[in-house]
Amino acid sequence: VFPNVMPLPDHSVDGIMTEHFLEHLTDDDAWLVIQDCHRLLKAGATLRVAVPDINHPLMEDDRIRGADSSPYHLSIWSRNKLEGVMRQVGFEDVRPQSYWSFDGDLYDHHHRSDIDWSLGYIRRTVDHDERNTPDKPFGKLWASSLIVDGVK
Repeated sequence: VFPNVMPLPDHSVDGIMTEHFLEHLTDDDAWLVIQDCHRLLKAGATLRVAVPDINHPLMEDDRIRGADSSPYHLSIWSRNKLEGVMRQVGFEDVRPQSYWSFDGDLYDHHHRSDIDWSLGYIRRTVDHDERNTPDKPFGKLWASSLIVDGVK
């Protein structure tokens, strides 16, 4: 369905960012989109991907079931799965920026000064999502995305 779906020449794009899109595709179609992003990127360019993290404590029931409870989400993502797909399509430098560990700890570069937001601003993060309020379960951590950068 998606090979070369984006009608641009190979190695012609300086960077790509996708926020909460891939989970709306099947695993196979998401793999093809990531592969096409790799084809489009110039050497040294970055693909930044943000998706819901299946290891987020609020998704425990979905993780146990092996499926997202949202009828609109056709795939589920963990750090290991996303990094694996990126490496399979050719990204050699894969950099996790934010993810939940399987035991419920948040690993987050957002509080570090070295994250380069010019590679793609992600709204659904600890610091940027206005829905993260003390009255939510996990408070400021309620809306936090799995974010991984792949550098070509």
